[in-house]
Amino acid sequence: MVLTPLGILAAGSAWGEWSADEFASPESRRQIAAVSNDQPAPLEAPTGMRRLASVWTAPMPRYAPSFLKSATFGYLLSAFAGTGLIILVVIFAGWLLRSRAA
Repeated sequence: MVLTPLGILAAGSAWGEWSADEFASPESRRQIAAVSNDQPAPLEAPTGMRRLASVWTAPMPRYAPSFLKSATFGYLLSAFAGTGLIILVVIFAGWLLRSRAA
């Protein structure tokens, strides 16, 4: 959460968070290559990525739910939600370990 402001200030999308459709666009492929140490992007999305694109979608695409008007607020909300989930998992794991030991 502390580093969230850096993500808000950064231009473009995070490395590796491209959709299958972005591989078809020449401009997107140039951007992918630019952030991939000038390694050219494939001409089409990898087979597995295309196949799973309809099965799994992000709970908050581009870090902002569609009902939010502010991408910045969505980015912060995403950071809080992710951190909250991690805290809940750690608390649950601790509770589970304590109950098994008792």
